[in-house]
Formats: sequence, structure tokens, C-alpha cells
Amino acid sequence: MSYSDNLDNEGIKSQFLAVFKPRRIASTTWTLISGTKYSQSFDFGTAVILDVDGTEKTLATSSALSDGDWYYDKDSELIYIDIGSDPASDTVVITYEIYFGTFDAHFPRIPTAAPSATNFYVYYEPMITNPPQIQSTSSDSLFGFLPTQSTQISMSNATHLFEKHVYDSSFNLADIDIYHYLGELTTDNVKLIFQAVTKKPSYNDRTVVFNLLDRTDVFNTAYRNPTGISFYNTTRFPNLDPVFDRRPIRKVYGVVQGFIPVNIDFNKTATTSNNRTWICIADNSNLGSVSATVPASPASTSTRTYVDDTTGLRVDDSVWIDSSAGAGSDEYPIITGVGANYIDHATITNPAASASVVKRSFVGNLTLFKDNVAYSLLYGRDYDEYTDGTNKVAGFTLTNNFEANHSIAVPLEPFDVLYGRIYGQKNTTTLGGGAFGSDSSTTGNLTQAVVIFFDLLKNLGLPESVIDTATFTALQGTNTDEIGLAIPEFSINDFPNYKTIINRINQSILGKIFVDDDNKWTLRLTGPAAAVDKTIEDDEILRNTFRYELDYQDIISDIIVQYAGREINEKHAAGSDSFSRVTSSSETAEYLHKIQKQRTFTSVHFIESEAQTLADHLKFALGDRQGNIRFQTKNRFFGSELGDNIKVSRPRLPGFDYDKDTARERETVVISTDKSLNQINIETTDQKGIEDNSGSW
Repeated sequence: MSYSDNLDNEGIKSQFLAVFKPRRIASTTWTLISGTKYSQSFDFGTAVILDVDGTEKTLATSSALSDGDWYYDKDSELIYIDIGSDPASDTVVITYEIYFGTFDAHFPRIPTAAPSATNFYVYYEPMITNPPQIQSTSSDSLFGFLPTQSTQISMSNATHLFEKHVYDSSFNLADIDIYHYLGELTTDNVKLIFQAVTKKPSYNDRTVVFNLLDRTDVFNTAYRNPTGISFYNTTRFPNLDPVFDRRPIRKVYGVVQGFIPVNIDFNKTATTSNNRTWICIADNSNLGSVSATVPASPASTSTRTYVDDTTGLRVDDSVWIDSSAGAGSDEYPIITGVGANYIDHATITNPAASASVVKRSFVGNLTLFKDNVAYSLLYGRDYDEYTDGTNKVAGFTLTNNFEANHSIAVPLEPFDVLYGRIYGQKNTTTLGGGAFGSDSSTTGNLTQAVVIFFDLLKNLGLPESVIDTATFTALQGTNTDEIGLAIPEFSINDFPNYKTIINRINQSILGKIFVDDDNKWTLRLTGPAAAVDKTIEDDEILRNTFRYELDYQDIISDIIVQYAGREINEKHAAGSDSFSRVTSSSETAEYLHKIQKQRTFTSVHFIESEAQTLADHLKFALGDRQGNIRFQTKNRFFGSELGDNIKVSRPRLPGFDYDKDTARERETVVISTDKSLNQINIETTDQKGIEDNSGSW
């Protein structure tokens, strides 16, 4: 029988296997074999990784090495290495495996794979005395990171084995793999259930206890641009505004307003030919610019220009009607309205001729605020796109003497306020070697939250093999929320870590990221319960463990969602009021529960209707009481994970008249699990506010 089949066998024996992967510095005593090949004995465990001065070397298949290779002979317990010189003068760090279980076993070092030359049999010492309690919870959050946490694992020190390891070997953030098997130990009967890192071992004569941390630590990595450079400097940009020396070169997803560019043509002595070149974003390719062609009919007018495609053309965009392919003259209007096949604008002198091209830059509009006067600069006339293929950045160049177009008497000075609407790159995200997602019909570039989320995971360096790609694919087809954000959010900020960025997205789409039962990063969205995953009957709940807790503490009556954040607002200043806002109020909270309390959430939506939908969803979720069910069960629910729909079936349930002969049923969503060797603690929620309004979700 397979592992999944055995989960339904409540009487079957449950066991854990653990593979520790500590590191230690090799001895400086090496024996010369020949040429530049050396060896030394290593009897601490199975050597699996070897670093020389921080650089990982290539594991060879035998002791016949090429330069840069190493090999571990497990039978003779010898390390062979060839780095072109005597390794005694280098710091050689060896990562090795040691194997333990709750029951002794001879089994392959990777228990889920068939035996092979590299997956040889090892001995799992029966030294796990207190297995880890693998916990995952979202009970206090509708969105964000939901870490899987295991407090510790306790190991017997009866044989004093750990005295050999814990002093000189490092268990700081060393990998540990936890496997679960049921009944007979066979490859099909084993599942990798938890991957973590160890920290802070505690030793005494009888036991050694290791604290375990989950893999969310990877998201504490600071963001860096996946293409090109990440920071401004005067070596690459000699005329850089000194305020931005060593500051981040920003990334933009979607579209952001009030964006402050960076002057790389800085000169305190302003003329009409300096302070002209400005950088907005990292990466000079796949820019979010769009264009459309003017058809022969209907004929355009002085206030309306017809186009073959309005994708990406939005109100307040500055467009350049380029007549080079037509018979008219160039015009530079600002869009005031968009229809199915046209744009409206202020009166222009020369209506667009057939075959003219309407262009919108990735710098969608640009405003100069000088001497308390705001000037709307026009694309194609006052500024044009600028790209730098060497440093891989993009921005705009101001036309020499553009000031004359606006009757500005004093040239642009480096401390004048200049800001604009910036569109991020078009979609280049891939999954499985093919395109993942598409560009927005609203903006013409990548705006879909789920695709941006996935793109960030890949930018972090996570391979697709550790991402639940099936879930992302499904969500990409169902969740169409469009978002816009700059990284970092403000020009004077440092790069945030990935966790901060992803949490901003999660708050906007009510998403939760966590490690699923297959040890893959997955995304779940808060919403009405999906199809039932499992039904738990009354006799499967351990006696006296069922609890139904009704909580009124966190009810909120008035939701405020601020969205479309801007560095510079409509008052041409930076401040806390640089957001648009929508609200939603819960009559249930106010009239039924007699609660009047408001809370503000920040979203990275830029479309009002989507921000309003978020506010309404939060009203449903937070405008009613929380009803959480807790119970203990056994093996069959070991694979339960956050977001699963478990139907609870028992004669007694709140909300029903009691009838001992009739099962009462309620669908609930898992918000917390705590899995140990012999039992599983599960917490679910009835999502009353969400389910009562599921038709409006």
C-alpha cells in the first residue's frame, strides 16, 4: 500500500526519519596522493557538499578527479580533493548527513527514492525521543506569510554520539529533512513532510535538543533587480544627483502615480541644456510603452482621435500623435476620455491623419512643479524615452529648451519637483518553459497580481520544483486583480526584503503563502469554501477534544482601503494623504453586534473598482463574529493543510436543533494544523461572514 492509502488506516504504526545536515571545517592535514590531488579521513557522516573559501566544488563520481572536483569514498571514509594546490591554506567546509529515526532502520539516505549508487543504504539510529510538532497557522490573519513552525526536536544522547558533532560542527541554519512513514518501511510508504533548518542545540548528558526554523527565512532576503545593476553610483553615472548616490534603482510592476525620477544630468548651474536626463527604472528592455494606429475611418476630429486598439491608453496619459506614416502634422495631447475605438483630448490644431501612430511612453505622463506652478510636460515634444543598454536602465530625456514651450522664464533647476506616471515592463514571466500570464488590456503591461507574485518567487531564486505551480496556474485563470507597485516604494527608501513586498500583494488580494503538504510554496486566497476535501465523522474526533469557540473581539464595522499610493500627490507634495480611498460598512457589525470600529488597510490596487471589491470582502470577513472549531484526530488527516475544506459531521453542532440520530454537517476551512507522531490537532473556521455573503463575493 502507498503512503496516501495508509493514511486511512487508523491502526497503523506511525514513525519519523530525520536527516541532519551540519557543516564543519576540514582538518588542515591533507595527504598528497599525486599531482594536486589530496585526501584526508572523514568519519563524521556522509559528505554531500564541499566548499572552498565559500565556493562550492563539483562532486565527482570517483576519486579520479579533475581540477575543482572532490569525492567522498564512504567505504574508506576518505575525502578526495583537487583544487590545483594544497588545500591546507584554504578554508574547506564539508556539509555532511547523519541519520536518525523514532525506530531503527537500514534504508536509503533519501528515503523517498529507489536505492542507487548515490542513494545507498544508511543506518537510521533510533535516537529521536521527542519528534517535532509541525505547526502551521493562519488563525490570526486573513493574508500574509503563514509560517510552518516546529519548536524543537529532541534526540537521545545515550550513546554520546552528539558529543562528536555539536562542538566543532555548525548546526546554525543547517538543513534538516523530516520524513513520515506508516506501517512497513518501504519507499512508497514514506513522505517528506517537513524541511527546516536547525538552530541553537542544547546539550546535556541524556538529550540534545535542536530548535527548528521553517523556510520562510529565505524571504528575509533583500530585493535585488534581476536584470542589470541595483544601485546608482557616480562611477556609472558621473553626473548623478548626489542625493541618490548608492540609492536603489527602482523596479516598477504595473503602474504607479507620482513617481520621482533620478537626475543623472545634475548641474546646480541650470541651463536649458542640462538637468535633461532622468532615470526611472531598472531594465531597459520590454518597456511598458504602447502604440496604436489611426484608421482611415471614421475620420478623427480635433477633439477625438480614432485608433485600432485602445490597450494601454488611459485618461491623463500624454500621447504623441506621430504623423510620419500619415499626411498630417504631429500633435501632443493629453487623454481626457477613452472609448471602444477612440481617445478624447483637448482641441488640437491638426486632426490625426490615417496611418498616423498614437504613442504612449512607459513614462505615461510627467509633471513639473516649479515656483508653485504645475506644468504638464508632453511626450514627444517636451520629453522622449531614454534607455541605457550598458547599465540596463530606462527613463526619459527632456528636450533642450522645453521651457520655452511653457513660457518658463528660468531653466529647470535640479531641485524643482518633477514626477510622473510610470508603467512597468511587459510580461516575460515563464512557467515550465512557456509564457505565464499576459499583459493587461487596461495598461498593456504586466499588472496581474498572481503573475507578479510568481515572478517575485522566481526572482528570489526559487526553482519551479519548490513552487506549487498548479495552484498558481489555476489562480492565474481565476484571479484577475491588477496591481501597481514600485520597489522600493519611495525613492529615498532602501530595498525591502521579499517578505515585505509579497505581504503588500497578499494584503491586496487576501492571499496567504505557506509551505504545503508536499513541501512546496503555495498561495491560497481567502474566500468562500471550495469543494469539500474530506469529511470528519464524530467517531474520528478524539474524545473530549471538540471545541467550537465564538469570538466577537475582532469585529470591525467600517473598512477603509487606501490604494493607488503616490510619492507626490495632487497637491504636488509628499505626505500621508497620497492615496485614493474607498470604504465599506457592515450593518451586521453595527446593528447586530453593536460594534462601531474602523480599520484602514493599504492596497497596491490602482483601479478603484478592485479596491472597492477588496473593501467589501474585508467587510464580509471582519464584520461578523469568528467561529473556530478545534479537534484532535489521527493519521487520516495528517495531509490536511491550510485552506482545505473539511466538512464536520456530528449530531451536535451550534446552529442546529439537537437530534442524536441525525448527523449535522458544516463546511469549515482549515486555519491551523499541529501534527505530531500520534495525533493531529486541527483548527477550522466556519467563515460565517464570508459564507453568509458568498453570493456577493
